[in-house]
Order: sequence, then C-alpha cells, then structure tokens
Amino acid sequence: MNSWITLCCNTRLILLAIAAGFLFTICGCASRYRIAWGDTHGHTSLSNGQGSVDDYLRRARDEANLDILIVTDHDFGHEAPWRMPAADWDLTQAKVDEYTVDGRFVAISGYEWTSQEKYWTEVKTNLVSDRLFPGPPCFYNHKVVYFPAPVAYLFSAKDPAYKSPDLLAEAVRRAGGLIQNAHPDSTVKGLNQFDYAPSASDVIVNTEMSPDVVYDRATNHPIRVEQTVRAFLDHGGRTGFVAGTDTHEGKPAARTAVLATKLTRAAIFDALRHRRNYAVNNNRDARMTNQTGSPEADCCGSKYPDQPGGLEGREGQSPCAPG
Repeated sequence: MNSWITLCCNTRLILLAIAAGFLFTICGCASRYRIAWGDTHGHTSLSNGQGSVDDYLRRARDEANLDILIVTDHDFGHEAPWRMPAADWDLTQAKVDEYTVDGRFVAISGYEWTSQEKYWTEVKTNLVSDRLFPGPPCFYNHKVVYFPAPVAYLFSAKDPAYKSPDLLAEAVRRAGGLIQNAHPDSTVKGLNQFDYAPSASDVIVNTEMSPDVVYDRATNHPIRVEQTVRAFLDHGGRTGFVAGTDTHEGKPAARTAVLATKLTRAAIFDALRHRRNYAVNNNRDARMTNQTGSPEADCCGSKYPDQPGGLEGREGQSPCAPG
C-alpha cells in the first residue's frame, strides 16, 4: 500500500476487419500512478450504522490501514425530521476535513441517495405509501453521492427536485460531485436502477461490484450482481467498477483500488471521475473486475499483475421518465 508503481502502456495495434478495409487504432501512454485503497460505502450511527463518525474514520485509518474512506449515511433520518438533519450533514463534512491529511489519509463526505418504492402513490396493496410522488413507482435502487468540498445540503431522494437519477445527476454535477450505482439489484427492486440519460454518465461514473453468488450463514445466495452489470453494458451502458463493504457495523475494509497521481482529495476525485479504479472482493491482491470506461483508462495496461486493462461500455437510453 502507498507504494508508487509505474503503469507502462505499451503501444497497441488493434486490427479490425470492417467491410473491405481495416481500422487501425494506436494508443500509447506513459503515466505514473499510486494505488490508493479505500472503502466507498459504509454507515455510522447518523443513520442505521453503529459507532460515531469519529469511530468510523479512526478505524478506517488506524485499523484497516485505508488510504480513502467515503462516509455514506442514508439521506433520510430514522426519526423526525424525515431526512438527514442539516446538523448531521454538517458534522460529516467537518469530520472528513478534520481527518484528511494529504499523503496519508483522504476522507470524503457522501451519503446514500435512498430511493424507495413507497415514495410513490400507486404501490402494492400490502405496502404503506409515503405519498410523496404521484403514479406508479420507479425502482431506482440507491446511489452513493460524494463531494470534493462542502455543499450546503444533500440532494434527497424524497425531494421532488432530485427524485430520479437524471435530476440527481444534474444537481451533483453543479456541485462538482460524483455518483456511483449502489449494490445493483437483479430483482424488480432494481428495474430502473440504470435508467438515466447517457449524458449523466459523466457524473454517475461507477458501479459497485460484488460476486454473483455470496456465501452467508452456510448458504449460497445468487445475487447476480455481475450479470446485472454486464446486461447494462451490453445494452449500451457506461460505467467503471468500485466496491464498498456497505458496513453497518463500523468495519470498513479495502474494496476499491484507485489509481491516482497522489493521495489528495482532488487527485482521488480526478481518478474516480476518469474511472481509474477497480474493485476487489476480499483482499487487496484479488482483483475482481477491471477498470473501465474512459479513453485514458482504456489505453492503459500494466506490468503490475493485479492492475487492470480497460473495458469500454456503450451508452444507453433511459426508459423510466425523469423528473
């Protein structure tokens, strides 16, 4: 960890037979990056997790030996008021600034945009509706949102101005932040999770990855995350890959590798924005997926065995009406 590596990008010749001719693409680059390890998704007692923000940050820095931590409590409160109190959001932003030390540890303020079926009026008969939005529900799932600098308040999924991924992406873009698709769902609850315009892919840049099958309590559970994301890419989607523990026990761990020029918040955001990142499953040496999505990332391979090459998805169209 915290070791500089050189990613040498050898010139590559891609030969494609197209009709009667050939298309030649040559890509060469030589860059120097460091691998920064982090957890991009986790909760504290400010929402439905355990331990204070201080506890979470200290454990990430001092016990898990992470370089990066994004604090991502839910945007709604579990008591009145119905959304995260402004004081809690201010506390999160103050604490990440307090713990960030360039070159040692970068903490980032974020939250989990928590869209739910019950926000709409036309829900199943066995579900009590919050009656926030009229009509049948969109199953947008959740998004993790984070910012490089303080913002006045978060953009809640319960606010009509930010109730869809497209509306959220526009607000986050203006604030200079980024979004990742949280825990992709292969069931009906994830039906509309990738329903956003292609133009939003410059803000909704990454997607959380995990294995298709997880083992818990002596049972295999087929959650089909990889299959779900592959389907998104096959239908024109564009995304990079990250991972987070989504811990509610205050136990962050290394799940995302970020290839950054240095360990500062600005450099980490630049890397995530350009999808210079990849996800791992259980440890820092077991690469689960490769980085993806940007021309810069797509041209770069590595002599380091655990570093990825590139994979480019194609942009798609949003069938669930925004707004």
